[in-house]
Amino acid sequence: MFKISKQYMGAVFGLITTIALANPASAGVLKVEVDGIEEMTGKIMIAVYDKAEYFPSKSDKAIKKISAKVTAETMLVTVGDLPPGKYGLSIYHDENSNEEFDKNFMGIPKELYGFSNNIRGFGGPPKFEATLITVSEEQTTISVSME
Repeated sequence: MFKISKQYMGAVFGLITTIALANPASAGVLKVEVDGIEEMTGKIMIAVYDKAEYFPSKSDKAIKKISAKVTAETMLVTVGDLPPGKYGLSIYHDENSNEEFDKNFMGIPKELYGFSNNIRGFGGPPKFEATLITVSEEQTTISVSME
């Protein structure tokens, strides 16, 4: 009869665990081409949402937040490590780098902004469902125009 030692089984289990941790579930990469940038100051701020109830005003609930220093009128910003799925994006040009979406006293935006699918809302932000894009296990590229 074949007998396996506890030490041998421990080594096999350790090897299997290492392989599983080294190969996590596939995650996608989202590349966002942002155009319409007018001023070469500040940062582009991107928030990625997976739930309608947080979109777009609760950026602290976004599943990913990325900022990139403005270097050109059109920029390519990479959002990595996103599980495949559907997401809505809100983007704004934080010209003064205060990490806030600045509005005037009437609530009208003072900074350029955009949403995935280049959707615009009327009298407020667009519906989350209209902004949904699909991120695959590979690379997904979208374009967003700032206005």
